[in-house]
Amino acid sequence: MIRPAVRTLAAFVLPLGFAFASWTALRVSNDSEVRADLEKRIREVQGASRAVLKEALERTEKAATVAASVPGLQSHVQYGSDRATILDGLSTEDWWREVRGRFPVSGLVVADLRTVAVVGLPAGASVPEALVRAAQESRKASAVLNFGGQPYLAGASEVRAPGTGAVGVVLLARPLDAATLEGLARAAGGALLLTSAGKPVAAAGPPQEKGRLASMVDRPTDHWVAGADGTWAAAGEAIAPEIFLWSYAGASATGLASAMVDRRIGQGIWVACALLSLGLGLFALRRQRRPAVEAGSSPPLGAAPPKTPAGDDVSNSRTRVWPGAQDLPEVAPPLTGPPPQANGALTPPRSISGVGSGLNPDRVFGPYYLLDKLATGGMGEVFTAVAFGAEGFKRVFVVKRLRPEFSENQDLIDQFINEARLGAALVHSNIIPIFDFGKVGDRYYLAEEYILGRNLESIVSRCLEVEQRPLPMELTLFVVHETLKALAYAHSRANDSGTPMGLVHRDISPSNIMVSGRGEVKLLDFGIAKQPGGGAAQTRHGVVKGNMTYMAPEQARGLPVDARTDLFSLGLVIYRCLNGRPLYHGTELHHLLLKAADGPGEEEWSRIQAMPEPAGVILAKALQPDPSMRFGSAEEFAAAIPHLTRSPAANLSNLVQALFADELRREQQQINAAISTAARRAVSAS
Repeated sequence: MIRPAVRTLAAFVLPLGFAFASWTALRVSNDSEVRADLEKRIREVQGASRAVLKEALERTEKAATVAASVPGLQSHVQYGSDRATILDGLSTEDWWREVRGRFPVSGLVVADLRTVAVVGLPAGASVPEALVRAAQESRKASAVLNFGGQPYLAGASEVRAPGTGAVGVVLLARPLDAATLEGLARAAGGALLLTSAGKPVAAAGPPQEKGRLASMVDRPTDHWVAGADGTWAAAGEAIAPEIFLWSYAGASATGLASAMVDRRIGQGIWVACALLSLGLGLFALRRQRRPAVEAGSSPPLGAAPPKTPAGDDVSNSRTRVWPGAQDLPEVAPPLTGPPPQANGALTPPRSISGVGSGLNPDRVFGPYYLLDKLATGGMGEVFTAVAFGAEGFKRVFVVKRLRPEFSENQDLIDQFINEARLGAALVHSNIIPIFDFGKVGDRYYLAEEYILGRNLESIVSRCLEVEQRPLPMELTLFVVHETLKALAYAHSRANDSGTPMGLVHRDISPSNIMVSGRGEVKLLDFGIAKQPGGGAAQTRHGVVKGNMTYMAPEQARGLPVDARTDLFSLGLVIYRCLNGRPLYHGTELHHLLLKAADGPGEEEWSRIQAMPEPAGVILAKALQPDPSMRFGSAEEFAAAIPHLTRSPAANLSNLVQALFADELRREQQQINAAISTAARRAVSAS
């Protein structure tokens, strides 16, 4: 028989032992899952880093091919100039000025390395013979070179003299420095670090990510390494002799969520088992200290169970009364009447009348209770609002209402009604829907979906402020692709008779693209949308409406517009996201209108062409001043965006949370508090 003290000790210890074993098993499982997730993420980021590095090398290779066609260079090959003559031409002649400006190292190799003339070669560095021979064999080649511990992007191309068959090789190289690496990091979507002989050379990306990469340079580079907190990883890869490119990857939202769930499960097990241990231990102690049945002593072994006053055997009774039961509290009688209401549950009024409801009458607007004013625009006011329904139903909306001074302006009223009609007719997952439209007194209003998130303009601005970089390429293309889904639907929308409506948004801008905290992308504000037969709300010929910073030339000139007008504006949105500032600079409206009416000029095209791929190619078509040379439809535009292999929605959600988590949490808490206050007042007065 187990001694009472041992039984009591076991009651305390066994549940805790079970908790420890369960927690250990969860930790092992969790560590394995998070590690697998991290390994997947770092391999994906490494693949992206290789891809952008390859693109950079291909651009250098292409530049060498272009340089090989320069007549002055071909003349040196044709006539077999000596080394001094070639060096003088490369250093002083105008025909090589542009190449000199872009590539600090440039030169010509003739007659199978017998004549080598290269300017700008760092001290102690030698001509890369392997790269030259690769270009001789394949007509062009590229590689990352190590010149004195500094990595260079190098390209080489065959030079053929016209009419003689003489052949040389042109060599171009530029440092892979911090400025160049910054562009690669933006395209790769994460921080990058270059090391030479185990020492940092250049880094790019968010400061925190760069700092974490710098702590890894002394680690082995033949495998990836997880950070101490398990939320990030780094991996290095040789790109030239003694030159390594390190990539950074954070755990995915799924991996972090799994870790959090497992952690909470483990905490729950510990708490439950601790309570169980305490309960069993106290029960065992109570049993150990229980008084004896007869005069304070325990009944003898094998004795019959005690009898009740009526002589019944307690062991056969439905209700057992054990010694010490008199110490237990009486059981409370059953409750009568309706069950108590759940803690915190409120029953809002079925309708909001504003009379005797206990609510602030200034905030009651028709069927809505206005919570907070978000903005005051040119023609209306915007609020968050709540609508109450039966059985505790409540829902938050965004309510727009016309300003009182415009209650008799028929043009603005028609435009407002047109926006409501269009919003109600457009039902798509990437368009913010309008649920209600009406009139309270002499003021029209509409109610649309409330999104807990931020518009694209706020996200880009905060990204520049906090992370000192524009929006990453992958996330920009994802937002644009989702917006194109909305435009493809709107542009092809037909009326009830099946006739295409010819809808054009006319106000595509970062401010009218919303991103939720979950990474959803939604287009909003069809207030100035154009549709045939729209009546007075439609813009008259020669009248310009819209945001001039993101306006297509035909729209800025007051000419007819079509779907391609929205696609031009979306191209300007891409530039803003990736460059950090709009394509058209200037604060004067007149200046902006002139720039918009002309379209990109020489200066703008040079900046567009300098954009990282694939944005440069996409914008070269989307921003054509002539609509016939642009993408013909949203579907064609979307087809030009490369396939996004990773999880851009989750990554976009992570970015929004990283930039605005505290603000979004406070916003949600304020709304919840305002709803609870309104509901309590309504209940107390009902």
